[in-house]
Amino acid sequence: MVPIIPILAWTGGVAAGAQVLGGIVRGTGELVRGRPGSAMLEAADGLVAPFKTTCFEVSKLGKDLVDVVLKPWREEPLMEVEPVRPELKREPRRRRRPSPELESASLNGTPSPDAARA
Repeated sequence: MVPIIPILAWTGGVAAGAQVLGGIVRGTGELVRGRPGSAMLEAADGLVAPFKTTCFEVSKLGKDLVDVVLKPWREEPLMEVEPVRPELKREPRRRRRPSPELESASLNGTPSPDAARA
């Protein structure tokens, strides 16, 4: 039998170490660019990254457990919700035709030549 727990622990440790090291490398890059505040934030993000990943995966596991328990009593999954999209009122596109009043309208009070003929 394959000892799965030591393999999982080793791979989890490697993944967590890579996340921490990635944050430190990004923080060092920010420090070299002359941004010490960003460097501290990147390093802190790298140190917190394994905890964030653990919380995310445990929450996914909890959702899966709730789905397994409640699946026999309902048909739709617990968290899937249709996105609400507002309906846009679309009017058909029409070509604008100039109105007859505007064709004979005068500019600045001077009668247009078309209005004189009418």
